[in-house]
Amino acid sequence: MENTEKEIQNDPQLLLFDQIRKVLSPKDVLLHAVSDFLEISDDSTYCRIRGKTSVSFREAVQLSKRFGISLDSIVGNHAQSSVQFDYTPTNFSDLNELLVFAKNMSSTIERLMIIPGSKFLLTVDNFSIFNILSHKELALFHLFSWHKNMFGFAAGYDDFVKEPVIDELLECFKKIVRGYQSIYSSELWSENVLTTTLNTINYHYEMEHFSSKNIPMLLCDQLNNIIDTSQNWAETGTKEKEGADFNLYICDYNIGTNFVIIKSNNFVNCIIDLFTLSDIRTSNKIFCKETENWIKHLFHRSILISGTSQKERHKFFNLHRQKINVLQKKIKNHR
Repeated sequence: MENTEKEIQNDPQLLLFDQIRKVLSPKDVLLHAVSDFLEISDDSTYCRIRGKTSVSFREAVQLSKRFGISLDSIVGNHAQSSVQFDYTPTNFSDLNELLVFAKNMSSTIERLMIIPGSKFLLTVDNFSIFNILSHKELALFHLFSWHKNMFGFAAGYDDFVKEPVIDELLECFKKIVRGYQSIYSSELWSENVLTTTLNTINYHYEMEHFSSKNIPMLLCDQLNNIIDTSQNWAETGTKEKEGADFNLYICDYNIGTNFVIIKSNNFVNCIIDLFTLSDIRTSNKIFCKETENWIKHLFHRSILISGTSQKERHKFFNLHRQKINVLQKKIKNHR
């Protein structure tokens, strides 16, 4: 394509670089990231970013693959009734690939932390990844269970947590949790929010995948800690001492799955959980807006227990403590 004296008026090229800028980590510079990848000079890269030089089709494809940008979403060449979702197949049986996944998530959260107006809207049918990753053993247990069921991991929990990459994974988890705690969120929890996790702990205990009762008892203690922390957040309306605003709604019906809307002043993304760690996501504005409206409609049909409804808040969290206590008593009394 030919160079032009004036900037390109057909803005898909500018939108492409704008999308790339959004997915870069805060420490990365768009100019250097693109020039290094395309192996061209900074001047040539600058002209492409400003729209003074057209990006070739080959370069556009290379950049879309490298930075995970959908060219369809840039060009807008799709029917209004069609929504394109992003899904990255990852072989999580290789914990090193899981580490890459965790680092990418950590970078996304870090970017949101510095963007004014960032917020989460969540529907939580099972404890969200932000809840689970807040405790080392609980996070590793979920990974162990997934590896056991999906990839036939032969050994028990104690052997799984000795995998070489675990320490690096845990550091990423800490960053994700810190980021989540610093970003405003409105969340809708169902009454079954604990059911899947408790059933999974019970299953692995009965299958003798733990070396002792101490481990499942510890996992139950950590679930109680999440309940205590969440109740405290709901009472104060904030996460942690210096955290962001926190609105918690509860409902007495099944939501079906976890939905997450991530919003900032110039960005919106919808994430739908598939299984354990996998998800699909889209930045389609129509779909994201309709999903956001659906979530807000669920909020209106539910009970806000943050800052108000003290009786309902106490009842909700005590119900879940009782569920945890039932499993702990079973494990303690089992011979």
